[in-house]
Amino acid sequence: MVISVPPLAVSVARTFGGDIDRDRVMKTARAMVDRGFVKAGYRYLNIGDGWSAKERDRQNGLLLSDADKLGGSLRELSDDLGSLGIKLAIVTSGGTRTPNGFPGSFGHEYEDASFFAENGVAMISQDFSSLPRRTDPVTMIRRTALALRAAGDSIVYSVYAGVENLVKYVRSTGAHLYHLRPWRDASGVVFPPAEVQGFSVPGSLFNCGEIAVRNSVGLTDLKRSLIIAAMESSPITIEADIASLDEQTVSLLTDPDIIAVATDAECRPAGLMNGEPEAVMLKVLDENRYAAAFVNDTDEVRNIPFYAHDMGLTRDAKRVIIADEKVNGCCHFEFSDDMNVSLENDDAALFILTLRRKEDAVK
Repeated sequence: MVISVPPLAVSVARTFGGDIDRDRVMKTARAMVDRGFVKAGYRYLNIGDGWSAKERDRQNGLLLSDADKLGGSLRELSDDLGSLGIKLAIVTSGGTRTPNGFPGSFGHEYEDASFFAENGVAMISQDFSSLPRRTDPVTMIRRTALALRAAGDSIVYSVYAGVENLVKYVRSTGAHLYHLRPWRDASGVVFPPAEVQGFSVPGSLFNCGEIAVRNSVGLTDLKRSLIIAAMESSPITIEADIASLDEQTVSLLTDPDIIAVATDAECRPAGLMNGEPEAVMLKVLDENRYAAAFVNDTDEVRNIPFYAHDMGLTRDAKRVIIADEKVNGCCHFEFSDDMNVSLENDDAALFILTLRRKEDAVK
């Protein structure tokens, strides 16, 4: 299914593992509503792979949902989530078994796609657990994409891009790309490969914006991960027990400025302005606005410069740039030639840069 903006999701796939039940799922869904995640744009809840029975139906080989865990059918759970404005997402596998040992879709792609569509599944997140030896995952991605299209093209197909050697072949999959697995340079700065930014043809999207929120993850690390994912127009999945998060974490995860940059309707890829060991990412938002992310992945405080000519502005452009720091909201200033941002180690900052005519800025 082709969608116009990267999806935002909450996942309990690792939080609950295979041990899910209807009460835990609905508690998470209600927390998504009560704590502002749905209003912020998180419309998918990934319940993992524990919805499934351990084995397929012996007579026809079709998938079975675990009615005891779900308190009914998968369709009924989907409808209950839908009443809260939330879409059902699940984990599957392109191999014979899912991560927690439930039936995978290998050899059953078309039957499974029909099962998902009939049961109200809005997104599948597919890894390649238990993929038979020598099987080409790219071929399996193509097959799954075709199966979902045949089932009605109503399901977002998200592929976990951690499969070894998959990235270099992705252009041949017909994937609908927001970005791929990012590369990490020698200094640890993470960016997607420039040659695979942007879009290809409909099929699947690669989801590498998964952010696990644990007690050991500090707000600075979380902010940096969110800002980078937003600048990449990445599908963002928050792996967390939403009900137990503190207010500061919730406020950061639902920050309207980060969400607005992440869900830019044009999904414009960010350009890397400078790097090594610090970096600036620049993303066009509209005629007069840009998003700029400053990233310091070093172990010391850095002053990171940014130059107006990187935006295509020369000295005779008769423009000034209004810089507003978002998230922290502690900086507001004007510049014409360059700006410098001081960042602590492993920190990041998000600015919205607005162009103004010099005479208008003076007024």
